[in-house]
Amino acid sequence: MGPPGMPRAMADKVGRDLNEVVTRPELKHKLAELGTYTRAMSPGELKDFVASQQALWKPLVQQFAAKPQ
Repeated sequence: MGPPGMPRAMADKVGRDLNEVVTRPELKHKLAELGTYTRAMSPGELKDFVASQQALWKPLVQQFAAKPQ
């Protein structure tokens, strides 16, 4: 993710670099010890993932009248 209007070439480079880091075995192992995991995604996959998470959690936030912080 980056600021609005971020040049596509820069976003692509940041995405490639980040995906290279999050797929390193030592990082995956350390994060697994902490109870989390990584998943390399393209910009389109990330956009779809964020949209799916918003659709999943929005009804619960509304149901419990939680206020975003």
